[in-house]
Amino acid sequence: MVTKKHIVLISLLFLFFSCKKENQSPHLNGELLSSDSTQVWIKNGTDANLPSKAQKDFLQKAYELATGEPNDSIRLKHYSELSLAYLKLKDSTRFRMVNKSARILSREIKDSSILAALHWDLGDFYQNYFSKDSAYYQYAQAEKIYTALGDKFRRGRLLYQMSIIQKDLKDYTGAEINIINAIELFQKHENNEQLFLCYNLLGAISKSLNEFELSRNYFSKAGEYLNKLPKKSINAKQNILNNNIGNSYKEQGDYLKAITYFEKVVG
Repeated sequence: MVTKKHIVLISLLFLFFSCKKENQSPHLNGELLSSDSTQVWIKNGTDANLPSKAQKDFLQKAYELATGEPNDSIRLKHYSELSLAYLKLKDSTRFRMVNKSARILSREIKDSSILAALHWDLGDFYQNYFSKDSAYYQYAQAEKIYTALGDKFRRGRLLYQMSIIQKDLKDYTGAEINIINAIELFQKHENNEQLFLCYNLLGAISKSLNEFELSRNYFSKAGEYLNKLPKKSINAKQNILNNNIGNSYKEQGDYLKAITYFEKVVG
């Protein structure tokens, strides 16, 4: 009679011979095994269900393996993923270290696509730490690369980010130029969500210039693109839009109309 103990022993023997056979496969050389292991540590290190300490420990193991990777392209891929992982974990020390190493390597092997993404990460990092000038510079560096690569979507997203910073710094002319350029790029691809964001920002810029009627025209245009989005993603964005329209009336001194829009937000 086959007992539970026999089943366990058979399973262990099967696992042993499977692993032995796998290790003997000519396709699983040391380099590939190392790369796969690094990906496993990175995956564990980006598991949001784990405590941040555990995530950082996994990412440290991934970094140690990645550093010893002889293939430059694979090592750069790992560094790029680690850069983003440390950014999301808000580990500023490790983020800056890995991001810098990755940028140096990407220039050495002339990988423009990853270099642009790394500048974008660095821009987000400076945004998180309220260094707007530095964030703008990094976004601009990434935008130049994406322009050269012909990547219009990512270029448009960066122009949007740059416009937000310029608005915050009261460079309204520069903000308008960048957001209009972003709109032109997104219109070619009929990207309704990005167009909603762009026209909403353009309305906010006009409001800051006390051009209240123009700002509401832009908010209305944003609403047109909002209505083209899936219903599940509309509500929160509609509240943002109503709040912005309400503020435009409030700052113009038309408090009754402002209240009607604020009521839509709270109601």
